[in-house]
Amino acid sequence: MKQTPARKCSETVLEHSRERFSSETGRQNGTNPDGAPQDLAPGERESLWRNVDLISLMVSLPHPGPTARFLWALAGNVFQAASQWMLVVLLSRLGTPLDVGRFSLGLAITSPILAATNLQLRAVQATDTEGKFDFGHFAALRVLGTVAFLVVTLLAVSLLRNDQGAVFVVLAVAIVRSADSFGELAYGLMHHKERLDWIAHSQTAKAIAALAAMYVVFVASGSLLYSILTIATCQWVLCLAVDLPLMSASKPQAGLRPIWESAELFRLFRLALPLGATLLFGALNASIPRYFLKHCCGDRDVGLYSTMAYASIGGSLLVMAMGQALAPRMARAYVSNQREYRRLSRFLIGFAALAGILMVGISVVWGRQFLAILYGDEYSKSEYAFIILTIGSLCSMIGSAVGCCLTSAHHYSSQLPSLVAATMATTLTSALLAPAQGIDGAAFGHLAGYAVHAAGVLAWYMLMLSPRSAASDCGANLEQS
Repeated sequence: MKQTPARKCSETVLEHSRERFSSETGRQNGTNPDGAPQDLAPGERESLWRNVDLISLMVSLPHPGPTARFLWALAGNVFQAASQWMLVVLLSRLGTPLDVGRFSLGLAITSPILAATNLQLRAVQATDTEGKFDFGHFAALRVLGTVAFLVVTLLAVSLLRNDQGAVFVVLAVAIVRSADSFGELAYGLMHHKERLDWIAHSQTAKAIAALAAMYVVFVASGSLLYSILTIATCQWVLCLAVDLPLMSASKPQAGLRPIWESAELFRLFRLALPLGATLLFGALNASIPRYFLKHCCGDRDVGLYSTMAYASIGGSLLVMAMGQALAPRMARAYVSNQREYRRLSRFLIGFAALAGILMVGISVVWGRQFLAILYGDEYSKSEYAFIILTIGSLCSMIGSAVGCCLTSAHHYSSQLPSLVAATMATTLTSALLAPAQGIDGAAFGHLAGYAVHAAGVLAWYMLMLSPRSAASDCGANLEQS
């Protein structure tokens, strides 16, 4: 009888458990003296399944193909981002706009710092097809980056000394984000092995744990601080219980220990620094409108703005998932097959544009109803700002897709000028419009920054694919090989 993939997976897991079971009872790998598998006694199969743990099941799953990788990446990103969005929804329903504002302020302060210190090492890991660095180098640099993140966050919250409640919330969010940093280290290794299914399982578990912790603790105590600290505890437990075993299953050649080789760490730091700067300015683009709203309008308006901004991230999830699924293939194609690279990159950019246009159309037609159903009538009054935010998200999706294509081609520093210009556009527009127009002005700042970024990276992408530039890159790749 022909076996289905699910049955093959089950038999693989069962065989793995049989070996464990037989070794525990003194048998030689579950075989007879002639090498044939032993028959299972009645009730032994159930005993074997009791010995199957979740990590063994995940490791035994077959390696996903291209379509499955995209679907797994989409599922993981959907659960992760949806949990962040649902946290805001829960706060808006159970708490007050002040609670949402403080939580969003914590994310706005920690996100740029984490982006700068993490250096987007996951992207470097995933596209390191030539094995220039060991996993231990990435681990060591990640440890240094996480320590720097916590120190800089402590310095940043000193500016909020007049708002003690916000200080503790920001510090609690920083603990959560430090767990995210460790998770990104694990995801980088899994991404390099193209095990996006493992990443999705981990992201899903963390998303469910975060939502459950927020709901249970906030309903029981009414405290935003206690809720965030509970989320941090859950995230760190899952990092140790899920991510660490999956990292071991990925079998890096030099093991999991950090490698403290100063020369190699500096070389990796110098390579990833443009990406870290790219992430920093990208995070600033999202956070700067919140800073101006906090200054001129207060935490309540920050909460209203952030809630609508989170509602417009659905299309970005699709682009992120597609980009993660295609990134390793694009990196290999850029070195060996320029035609395939062009095909994959144009597909990704077109996909982002189509998804963004669809999202804008939905916000124009059903934006008010969407906000009223999810958040309440108070939020539906800002329908105009919501439409502006979705147009900005369209630009963001196109810019992210092009940025993924440039990153796969190892054009790291080329993205920096457009992001600097985008940050300047966001700052100037928010400074001019937010004090007078409030949430609408902040939304225009969001739109201005992402529009400038998308235009800049598109211009560089077209220049990179020009015949002269392609020939120069091809020659450089041949020299490196």
